[in-house]
Amino acid sequence: MALVHPFHFDLDHTKFHARPIEASDKEKFMQAFDKLSTQSNYLRFFTSKKNLSEEQLKYLTELDGVNHIAWIIIDTKGIEAKGVAVGRIIRMKGEPSTAEVAITVIDEYQQMGIGAILLCILNIVASQNDINVFRYYVLHENKFVIEILKELGTLKQSSETNAVQIDSFVRASSAKIPNIPSLGAFKKTMKRIEALIF
Repeated sequence: MALVHPFHFDLDHTKFHARPIEASDKEKFMQAFDKLSTQSNYLRFFTSKKNLSEEQLKYLTELDGVNHIAWIIIDTKGIEAKGVAVGRIIRMKGEPSTAEVAITVIDEYQQMGIGAILLCILNIVASQNDINVFRYYVLHENKFVIEILKELGTLKQSSETNAVQIDSFVRASSAKIPNIPSLGAFKKTMKRIEALIF
């Protein structure tokens, strides 16, 4: 399988660019973080973070591309392109074939399918880095995401204080996604991404 390369795509009459995060993205990252609502912030970080320290910002943007990988989605319209979503995988220490997954989409771009696009990218990239299990931490009230993850193939599920830990198979291609109605849209999105990046 060829390596994933940056690509452009159209969604709801808007042009986007998807690529790996770079150290120079700190300003885009902070601008996007500032646009997260309290609810989105809580769903992502399980707390209401007000700001990011320089150390946290460096951790989130200066990556090794092997054990910590992240992709950013950029809205390219307008004078200044802006980051609108980030998806990342962090390899678990002591479990080299497992990686924690996190996806964040700023509020005004939610419900467009950007999160699904990022999840497709992360699945493909993970498989190319010998990661075959994704670990998700999802708040108990996020029932929709929990059900989708179960249908992708749950290996292990356990309850944390305020979240559910779910280990699920990495799906390296559209052919690896189960043929069930609830995953039809995700499978279609994966096919679209495959056509764009390979």
